Amino acid sequence: MSKSIDCAKACIVWFRNDLRLYDNYVLHTPEFKQSSSLVGVYCFDDRFENRFTRSFRAEACADLAIKFQEAFSAPLLCFNRKPEDVLPELISKFGSSGNVICSTESASFERKVNKRVSGRIRQYDWTLKETWNYSLHHPSDLPFNVYEGNIPELFTKFRNKIEDLKLRVRAPVGIPTTSASNTGLNIQELQSLAGFVPLSS
Repeated sequence: MSKSIDCAKACIVWFRNDLRLYDNYVLHTPEFKQSSSLVGVYCFDDRFENRFTRSFRAEACADLAIKFQEAFSAPLLCFNRKPEDVLPELISKFGSSGNVICSTESASFERKVNKRVSGRIRQYDWTLKETWNYSLHHPSDLPFNVYEGNIPELFTKFRNKIEDLKLRVRAPVGIPTTSASNTGLNIQELQSLAGFVPLSS
């Protein structure tokens, strides 16, 4: 049995609908940039996948795994399991505290999955950190509180407010750097967990 890894600022990047490094705000958080150990994770979840989307995402993950390794010297691990099951098991191999970082999701069922993940990793002193990553305009740039549901119901009213303010779309963010060093991280042990999916480039 291998020794637990002492990494108080360990970080797992939980990829979902954002299989990219470029223009990914999740990777520009302090939790990522200041991490001491780093692993990327993607879960092929039958609740959200079918045979067509799985084939596409498998190819996307294979490409992302290469880029993730090249950019951060860290692995992208894929599993054929539910994230609320595999993430706590992965975390138990790290030891100490850390963060799971991911994009904020809006759909109700995906929000429920986030809540389950957050609840199950808390016992290991880990925290789920979410970052908005999807819309053309960032929510904090808009003239209404998106998080409280204050968006105009009619698109015309929404458009007029945006046009009146002459809002500009934020420039894409590049691929960041991180302080993470995976010295002592037993990748083979993580790959031995149930449901691990080897990727072919």
